[in-house]
Amino acid sequence: MGKHYQKPVKPNEKSELRFVLSPPPKGKLLNGGKYSAHVEHDQTLGEDAVIEELAESIQPTLQKEFVALVIHRLSSYVADRLKRGYHLSFGGFNIGYSITGGFDAANAPFDPAKHKLNVIVSPRNCLKDSAAYMSPINVTQTIDPEITDVWCHSESGEQLFDKLHPGEDGFANGLAFADTDKPKVDRLWLETPDGKTAIELTIKSCDATHMTFAVPNGTAAGDYILVAQRPNPDRRTCARARHKVKI
Repeated sequence: MGKHYQKPVKPNEKSELRFVLSPPPKGKLLNGGKYSAHVEHDQTLGEDAVIEELAESIQPTLQKEFVALVIHRLSSYVADRLKRGYHLSFGGFNIGYSITGGFDAANAPFDPAKHKLNVIVSPRNCLKDSAAYMSPINVTQTIDPEITDVWCHSESGEQLFDKLHPGEDGFANGLAFADTDKPKVDRLWLETPDGKTAIELTIKSCDATHMTFAVPNGTAAGDYILVAQRPNPDRRTCARARHKVKI
């Protein structure tokens, strides 16, 4: 069948596919950066396990050595045909070469310093259909808040990381500034390196991953710890996040 077909899947036939989210690179959240998902695997099936399970599924009495020989021969066959310039399509896979890296002109040659030849393995429809049976579940743990970036703006508008200016707004990116049960970071202050509270800061806006706050005029220059406090859902305890900054 040339057309991609996906069998209708009932909800009770689906399996959970767990993933966690990682924050964008430093400073990218304001510039359109997004959180990236990473799939969690319960385990990895190595070659020995694959051979053993294949032998059992084909014939309970089939010797594993025979399956191992077939797999190793198939790998050698694929490598040999790729070197001869073939693109292979078999089983659940398409296998071939691709070239990455930009070329400066239509007649520009391949330059190993700029370009890379890659082996690409892509799934055919029979494997793509398996995604219909998976139900992705976000299992990211955000119990405690975390400050990932702190910055202010210079007079020219440049972002100055890990620095704050008296009389100017400060900004922070992070995780779990607001919890699912709606409590948000409700207190923000600067501590001295020895743990003493130096000055309270005024929070101007706050959501789950971003916070804007005011730094009072007259704040003395020096090294500080920015401390954010968020009530836990039980409202009786608090969680805190810390980040080193310089005034």
